[in-house]
Amino acid sequence: MFIGFTVPVFSKSPRRHLLSTPRFLFADRARWEEFIAPFHILASSADVTWEYGRAYRYLQGNRLLIGANDLWIAATGAAYRMPIVTRNVEHYRRVPDLQVATYPLE
Repeated sequence: MFIGFTVPVFSKSPRRHLLSTPRFLFADRARWEEFIAPFHILASSADVTWEYGRAYRYLQGNRLLIGANDLWIAATGAAYRMPIVTRNVEHYRRVPDLQVATYPLE
């Protein structure tokens, strides 16, 4: 049973189009903290950096490289031993030892 939602610090927001509108710009820290309050934020660490380098070398060597931001998300999931929930399953399945899950469209 899925009971939580965790956002790595490198995550792209699923509401990115809302975040870029002038009315939703984070002009102050208080508004930003209110927005992220419901989420558990995963910090970058030496383990995340290690997983990034390991995945990068593998993907580059096999001509399967994904974008840098996506690679940081994958590295965070791998370092914390947590699955990545995405609609782009084939993209993230290229990363070794990464758990990938999807969700149905409503």
